[in-house]
Amino acid sequence: MKKILFICILFIGTICATSCSSRRMAINSLESLVNQVEKNGDSYTMTDWDRFIKKCAKVDKELKRHEFTAEENREIGTLKGRMAGIVTKDVLQQTFKSVNTIKEQLGGGAEGFLEELLK
Repeated sequence: MKKILFICILFIGTICATSCSSRRMAINSLESLVNQVEKNGDSYTMTDWDRFIKKCAKVDKELKRHEFTAEENREIGTLKGRMAGIVTKDVLQQTFKSVNTIKEQLGGGAEGFLEELLK
């Protein structure tokens, strides 16, 4: 009887440890994505962003499989907030670069048009 009780306790302990480990792995995957985009996001191409989005969806799916403590939820929220900030900053930088390029081209186009018109 004691052996059965011991085996049950060991089995339950193993399940709890595995569950906690799996939860932690999901959070670590999210943290790894945030660090990856923080480090390399400036040089991402559209293909890189597409891969990144797919990885995010995979990690998000894994996160939804678990229930987290309040502290873990706060950590997840912080990581997602950092990621959103990084992505937004990159999108804005790319947009400003495009706007400046268009502005320069329009300026050159107007000069060329006026030169030709005033000949």
